[in-house]
Amino acid sequence: MNEMELAAGLKHHDPEALAALIETYSGYIGQIIHNLLCTFGRPEDVEELIADTYLAVWNHADRLDMACYSSLKGYIGAVARNKAKDFLKKKRVATLRLEDDLMLAADGPETRMIQKEQRALVRATLEQLGTEDREIFIAYYYHYQKIEEISRRMKMNPETVKSRLARGRKRLKKILERETMFGEVLG
Repeated sequence: MNEMELAAGLKHHDPEALAALIETYSGYIGQIIHNLLCTFGRPEDVEELIADTYLAVWNHADRLDMACYSSLKGYIGAVARNKAKDFLKKKRVATLRLEDDLMLAADGPETRMIQKEQRALVRATLEQLGTEDREIFIAYYYHYQKIEEISRRMKMNPETVKSRLARGRKRLKKILERETMFGEVLG
């Protein structure tokens, strides 16, 4: 079955379409979930989140509109990511593991080298933010905390947190652009 046939089958709650979906995408969503959970989840957590992903896709298949998504693979990947992020929010993961949030599709020596360089660049870039801004950025983007949560913990207005996130994104973008341009000149 192609993606359109799979989506149509899911919308009609065809068990064969679900079986084909599971056969086709289990490795893909398993890898997404595994990479996001890294050391914070056990193998059974990954399996449970895979099952939760399929259950969510099945339960909401009637709302699946392929015109809104570039592919069924992209849709199911987004559902899997959201399930893993929700799991991490519940666990209140307290440490930052940047290397686990950078993922490339292929695996091999070249990919690992690129990932290592990216991790170093992201770490160095984050270090250039002020302490509070870095803390806000990490809490929001890596620990998936809500703005209200961050503002309560840091005793700040939620609008201040939003402003600092926006300024932080702009600053990080400039730093990364400068580093990339510098790297290209040297490389």
